[in-house]
Amino acid sequence: MAELAPHPVGHPLRGGVAGFGTDGIRGRVGTQVSPAQARPGDIVVSPGQSHVGIYLGEGRVLSNSSSRAAFRWESGLNFDGFYGSGQSRIYRLNP
Repeated sequence: MAELAPHPVGHPLRGGVAGFGTDGIRGRVGTQVSPAQARPGDIVVSPGQSHVGIYLGEGRVLSNSSSRAAFRWESGLNFDGFYGSGQSRIYRLNP
């Protein structure tokens, strides 16, 4: 019997978000929104596309260390600069 692994963010019938890069989100399962339009639950992709988090509201993002969620932390919208300088991209998953 196969083990069930945690599914990546995305709708299971759509196959999830491949690689979490912006190409995997944009157009297929999500729409990019501005920081002013961000709502809790939106996906935040770091400036270098090396990390994703979930927008909590009030400029805060929830992240975890891996798919196993060994630890998690909150940061600012741009991950407090940890993943490079620049602006994070924010995506809202399509219903």
